[in-house]
Amino acid sequence: MQEMKDFNLWPDVVCYTIVMDSLVTVNCPEQAMDVFKEMIFVAIVPDTACCTVLVILWKKNCSCFPDTLTYATLIVGLCWDSRVEEAFGVLDYMLEDGCLPNVYTYTPIVNAYCSMGKLCQAKDLVKTMENTSCLPNNVTYNALIKAFCKIGAFDEVEKLLEESQRNIWMPD
Repeated sequence: MQEMKDFNLWPDVVCYTIVMDSLVTVNCPEQAMDVFKEMIFVAIVPDTACCTVLVILWKKNCSCFPDTLTYATLIVGLCWDSRVEEAFGVLDYMLEDGCLPNVYTYTPIVNAYCSMGKLCQAKDLVKTMENTSCLPNNVTYNALIKAFCKIGAFDEVEKLLEESQRNIWMPD
């Protein structure tokens, strides 16, 4: 990375992530953290891969195990930054890590999909929630209902209301 800088070729997030991952692999957590801090200092925004390396670093070297709240916070931040696919990637990593998602990890992604007009993906994610015994809440259903109302798909709203009542949810 230093040679790149010497030739005025500034590393991107991929370069920083590879270096961080290599340092974590060879058990150099302090140096990996220094690389991350430099990346932030030069205003390079971490992506999902970078955040995953950080989670591994903290798990492996800091005895700090991410929980549902940790993942939910990361997912919310990514969704607010319109990085929904990366947020979905964090959700996948969370499942691989054996940490069970809850309504607070799924709903920001549902809401982001709705905001982007990706209603099929939002509905599919709600189905995934239901299939994993994670029932949607008011915020989840309201995001879907608002999105379908916005495009005039009132038949879908009716279906959602019927479905939600089967899930013991009462509209507010």
